[in-house]
Amino acid sequence: MVITVFPVIIGMVIRNKSPSLATRAQPYVSGFSIIILALVIISICSKLGYQIFEYIVLAGPAALMLNTSTMLLGFTAGHYLLKNTAQSRTITLEVGLQNGTLALLITTGMLNNTVMSIAPSIYSLLMFFTASLYTSLVLKNDLKSPYINNNRA
Repeated sequence: MVITVFPVIIGMVIRNKSPSLATRAQPYVSGFSIIILALVIISICSKLGYQIFEYIVLAGPAALMLNTSTMLLGFTAGHYLLKNTAQSRTITLEVGLQNGTLALLITTGMLNNTVMSIAPSIYSLLMFFTASLYTSLVLKNDLKSPYINNNRA
């Protein structure tokens, strides 16, 4: 709760009281979050050593399927319910990235169990690739479009 709920509440309060500060701080907060997540994943992978490759083979296909299916569902729901391209793209990335972070929080923080954090670690490693691939495809598609709309993510 301290790692997920409180930062969100603090961010919402800051955005409400000082939107300009929230906008200026957003890139730094995002970068800091990525660094923390990367350090958690590196820590888990270093504890696993060479076994990480075996675990990628075992958990990788399921993690990849979960990641891509949640991203697809997120985009589809956003597209049909919100009718807004930028929000659909944001939802796609959020659902793809939050699963790994939450699972790592639960397994390493609450349960303090490195073995249970193996699958979320594999998911988190793969989510960076799927999120990067999705982002590059979106940007490439936008650059090809003769009509660049203001609705971009």
